[in-house]
Amino acid sequence: MPDNVIVNPTFQPPYAPQDGIGELQVAQGWRCGWDNARKRPEWRRSAADWEYSQQWFCTSNVMDAWISQRVNVGASSIGKYAKLSVTCALESKNTGSGIGDYFLSIGIDRTGDENVSAKTVEWLTPKHQSGVPKWTTFELLAKIEKEYVTVYIQADNRWPVNGSIFVKSATLMIIDDPCGTPQPEPQPEPTVPGECGFDDTSILLAIEGTKQAILSKLSNLTMKVQ
Repeated sequence: MPDNVIVNPTFQPPYAPQDGIGELQVAQGWRCGWDNARKRPEWRRSAADWEYSQQWFCTSNVMDAWISQRVNVGASSIGKYAKLSVTCALESKNTGSGIGDYFLSIGIDRTGDENVSAKTVEWLTPKHQSGVPKWTTFELLAKIEKEYVTVYIQADNRWPVNGSIFVKSATLMIIDDPCGTPQPEPQPEPTVPGECGFDDTSILLAIEGTKQAILSKLSNLTMKVQ
């Protein structure tokens, strides 16, 4: 399986209108969604100074919106772990002269369901972002339960602002063990002792020499007695 199983992970063009709606210009391989209780934002390819990235934004309003992708990870991945890494930036200004706030999160549906509210979605605790935009990478881990998983990149603001989110890249890797398999402690090479349990050959030779000397003296004593 490739290192990254996301389709179009760097949000390259073409950008096409989702469901024929011109304001929903989404990079190939991705879909957008939003909370109908808030304003529907607009999606588009980002401005040139942000390289290729997916952007969605609202003007003087609140939004809760996301992009998602359902990924085929294969039956062999069931029981393994999906690791999602997303690099993005947020830019927001309130309707006055100050700086507004956004909250960003990423999610993985362990079963491949495409319902953003499903209980099977593992969510990263929303991260507060404000002020000057800068690229930040967020990571999340979830255990895979079926052949598909669905990834989400979500942003919302809590009061009316003029704001945008830019998503530069997304990586989804399948790993066996998120903590790594502990390696056994290295053991010293076993030594092979001699017949008497000694490792030093010189000691064995000395003992053998003493043994022969004692046997020789005993033999001489026996001969004298006879």
